[in-house]
Amino acid sequence: MFPLFSCKVRLNDSVLNEVRKTNVTAPEIMILRVLHGDGAVLDVNEIGKDKRTHAQERQRLYTVYANPEANNAETVAKKMTLIRNLFGHDSLDLPTKLPSAIERVDLDEEKSELMA
Repeated sequence: MFPLFSCKVRLNDSVLNEVRKTNVTAPEIMILRVLHGDGAVLDVNEIGKDKRTHAQERQRLYTVYANPEANNAETVAKKMTLIRNLFGHDSLDLPTKLPSAIERVDLDEEKSELMA
C-alpha cells in the first residue's frame, strides 16, 4: 500500500514555474526531486492511501517519466536507468516513505546526462 501525497513542484526549481500535483507517491516525489532539484518539491502533505502493488507503481513511473511514446529509444533508456539507479532492480519493493534530507542520494551526474 502506498501513501498518496499532494505537493507543489517548481519545474527546474523555478519559482516562476510551479504546478500542483495530487495522488503522488513517495517514489514519484523522489523522481521529481532528482529531475527538478532537491528543493523543488514543496508543501508535501499525505492525503490518502492506494492499494497498488510495487510492480504496478514501478510500471506507472516508467510510463509517466520514461514516456516511451514521446521519447526516442536513447532518452527512454536513460530515464529508465535513472529510475532503476534510484530504486534498484525491478524485483525490489519501492520505498513507501520519503527519505530524510540526510538519506537522499545525490544523482546530479545522472540528472545532467538526462537533461542533455
